Amino acid sequence: MPDFTFGFIFILLYIVSTVIGKLIRIKVERLFFIVVVSIIFTISLWGASIIGNTFLFTNIILLSFVFAIATLFITYLIGNLLSTKIYLDKSYVKFDRSSFYFITVLVLGWLIGFVYNLNLPFNIIISYELYFLSVLVGLLTGSEISIELIKKSGKSSMLSILTSILGSIIAGFLCSFILNINLKISFAIAMGMGWYSFAGPIVAYYSSPYFGIIAFLSNFLREQLTIILVPFIKGSNVSLISLGGATTMDDTLPIYVAKLGKQYSMVSIMNGLGLTILVVIILPLIFYF
Repeated sequence: MPDFTFGFIFILLYIVSTVIGKLIRIKVERLFFIVVVSIIFTISLWGASIIGNTFLFTNIILLSFVFAIATLFITYLIGNLLSTKIYLDKSYVKFDRSSFYFITVLVLGWLIGFVYNLNLPFNIIISYELYFLSVLVGLLTGSEISIELIKKSGKSSMLSILTSILGSIIAGFLCSFILNINLKISFAIAMGMGWYSFAGPIVAYYSSPYFGIIAFLSNFLREQLTIILVPFIKGSNVSLISLGGATTMDDTLPIYVAKLGKQYSMVSIMNGLGLTILVVIILPLIFYF
């Protein structure tokens, strides 16, 4: 039985801190980055200490690619089925360096874990790191959300959010069936919505570091593939925005501004913000029910 107490406290902390973030604007971006790096290092260290097997590591990479590609492909198809407006402009954007910092920390954690095979209470460490992360995410969400933002985004953001959710659900179901992975775990990996720094630790906490690292890498790949593909593919605005998932409010936002124009920046931000709120609540609940 999943730890209901952890999920309840996690969501409660998020809701309370979101309200606080709305009332009092607190700059926590740097602290958020440090906490994310800490969590990534912890789960990679934990994973390497437990797995310690080249075959399993290769398997993790393969499964991560399958999840990322399946989620993107299905989401893209659904987005084009639900909307018809096509935008064909091609643009070029630069990569965000923070993503590579995270991967560097992940690799470093794996190397140290392989060499020293540490026996630490990783589950407890990650639980407290996640509580801290929940508070910081809430503060950041509260500082961004507003009635004006919701009004300006309109139907497009709601449709892109729906597309992202449907695409992830179907991808999670198919990957569970094809790869013979527990359905809850598969759903949780696919429902990460590109938010790898959150999905990885949550899945690791509720299942194992093995699937936690798959959740991290698959959602990282989703973000990176979005950066690579969106400037060059044709599709409806909704389908393109839905590919980025929760990352459209920050890491992949420049792509959508360059590709679709400034008028779609608000839709992208609202899409990412809406999915960020939903992911925080949905992922713990997947493992409870």
